[in-house]
Amino acid sequence: MSAEAAIGTGVTLGALGVLCLLLGWAQSMREQHGAAWVLLGIGAVLLVVGGLTAVFAQSGNQSDAATRRAASDSPTAQGPNDRTV
Repeated sequence: MSAEAAIGTGVTLGALGVLCLLLGWAQSMREQHGAAWVLLGIGAVLLVVGGLTAVFAQSGNQSDAATRRAASDSPTAQGPNDRTV
């Protein structure tokens, strides 16, 4: 999974977490505390997991990008415009 996809997944999970938190708050305002606690718990977990996924997704792939960049800078690497005759 690319870094962009992991960040997008984290943001989506975080947004779903916020939605569940808001739904839980709305249920608590309607005096339905059983459903409110379930939605608040799910929302908090999704928000934390989504935030951690979005924050740490890029740091894990930076070493891979540095390795690819170092390999492409080597004199034996051939780019798209290098042709052997």
